[in-house]
Amino acid sequence: MNKMNVMRRNLDTKNISIRESGLIPGMFYGPDIQNMPIKIKKYDLLRSIKREGEVYIVQTNNKKYFARVDEIQQDPVTRDILHISLVQLPKGEKNEVAVPVNLKGQPIGVEKGGVLVVNKTRLSVEATPKDMPDEIITNIRNLDIGDSIQVKDINWDGNGIINEDLDEVVAFCRPPVKSNETEREETKENINNAS
Repeated sequence: MNKMNVMRRNLDTKNISIRESGLIPGMFYGPDIQNMPIKIKKYDLLRSIKREGEVYIVQTNNKKYFARVDEIQQDPVTRDILHISLVQLPKGEKNEVAVPVNLKGQPIGVEKGGVLVVNKTRLSVEATPKDMPDEIITNIRNLDIGDSIQVKDINWDGNGIINEDLDEVVAFCRPPVKSNETEREETKENINNAS
């Protein structure tokens, strides 16, 4: 599970000054902490949110909390992070979180020239914070051209449930797309064979 170290921040310090010192201002809220103004090193934040998984262990002072990112405010031009909001996930209580799907293996359909199409990169999972997976791994090695993997095909033995339509397609392997040149050549060949 991803870890995020945060520090309390002084509300008297302007956010622009915090950002100029290489930190990102934010707010951490939840039933056990109310509203806690925080700051986090920009490098640490970028490293944490780049990793897969949406549940974090947030370390603040001497306490640890389960949390998820509620909102990230970014500059509309530079896309720099301006502010982050974290929400606590109480221990023992089930929460619904979008968990990344990790498709493992090279489909045999792709080896035959097919194209893998991924419809869903995340699945909604309901579980307690400690049972929440960082990712759901699914082997797609046997996926042939024309085959698909639906939510019901995913074998996940975690302590929680996947809250998705069981018939929803996660990924499928479609036939290769013919280029215009290939189609012209096949048409020409068919005409020659017919004459």
